[in-house]
Amino acid sequence: MRGRLGARRLVLLVLTPLVAFYCYLILRIAWALWRDGRLASRGTGAALVVLVVVTLALLAAELRFGRQVEQMSKAYDEAPDDVPAAEPLPLAPSGRPDRAAADEAFERVKLRVEEEPGDWRRWYELGLAYGDARDTSRGRRAMRRAIVLKAGER
Repeated sequence: MRGRLGARRLVLLVLTPLVAFYCYLILRIAWALWRDGRLASRGTGAALVVLVVVTLALLAAELRFGRQVEQMSKAYDEAPDDVPAAEPLPLAPSGRPDRAAADEAFERVKLRVEEEPGDWRRWYELGLAYGDARDTSRGRRAMRRAIVLKAGER
């Protein structure tokens, strides 16, 4: 995904086992609280188990989302497309795409989505454009829409 995949994969490889280890420690505490036998301790222990279950469910959803976006990225790079690829955006000193250039590119991509709302590639591009424009939540929504459209293509 435009050179950002390697760093994200490294973060994932570090954080996933760390989250799993923390969940293990929390479950040990929950078990100790449960064995205490008092109602308040058991309630706290049960709440900690629920916390771990929710955490693991969210982690699984994020991992699934990341895998789907990675698969889309590969399919996007391999699929022939009648729309020319966008030129790489100039970078700001921070290393991120220049904000003004990203906003300008976003408008072009948004127009292509309006022209072809059923094409997963346009929504994928929109997700990347939102990310470049630093609007992560809308970028994720666009990527989810691309995932749904791509799944319907099969």
